[in-house]
Amino acid sequence: MVDKQEHIIRAALKVFSQKGYGPVALEEIAREANMAKGTIYLYFHDKDDLVNKAILFVLDTLENSLRKNINNSMSPLDILEKIVFNQLSIFLKNPDFFGLFFILSHPDLVSNREKLFNILLERKTSLLNFEMDVIEHAQELGLVKRELEASEIAHLFDGMVSSAIHRLKFTGSTEDFDINKTVNSLMKVLLEGISTTEHRKPE
Repeated sequence: MVDKQEHIIRAALKVFSQKGYGPVALEEIAREANMAKGTIYLYFHDKDDLVNKAILFVLDTLENSLRKNINNSMSPLDILEKIVFNQLSIFLKNPDFFGLFFILSHPDLVSNREKLFNILLERKTSLLNFEMDVIEHAQELGLVKRELEASEIAHLFDGMVSSAIHRLKFTGSTEDFDINKTVNSLMKVLLEGISTTEHRKPE
């Protein structure tokens, strides 16, 4: 059973996804949550506090899903695949998350909120470092070219996942989105590239 704080956050996410977070008033969120506006103040100081905690709720949901479905006994390439699959699955099951995905993708939008900005930066850096460690392990096992920079691959991988989430957002219906096909295509491009021939730089 969802507790009241989460119920309010999910109502806020739904309203934010429809209107954006700027123009939304707490009264609208209260109506969506089917409760008095005063009840919201029992759990959140104000609208900014609610926005901050809604963002953290999305981040925690994504992080908990990864922790639940990834373990050290898995091969590094399987871990990368799970990262893609789990993030897409979370957004597929929680379409209202898209309302704050833009903020998560552009932490400069909350740069005036120092505490929240630092949390976003810390979470983003933590995920990138984890992905870089996984890629370095893959390099040690000979699964990924050693001459490539693991940090560059990690940023490329992260960008590809973000792009896939954006595409999911703009798909006409989530039922039209083939998550397994998308994951397979992304991993294939990452590991094999898109060219059918070997290209050399001109002399």
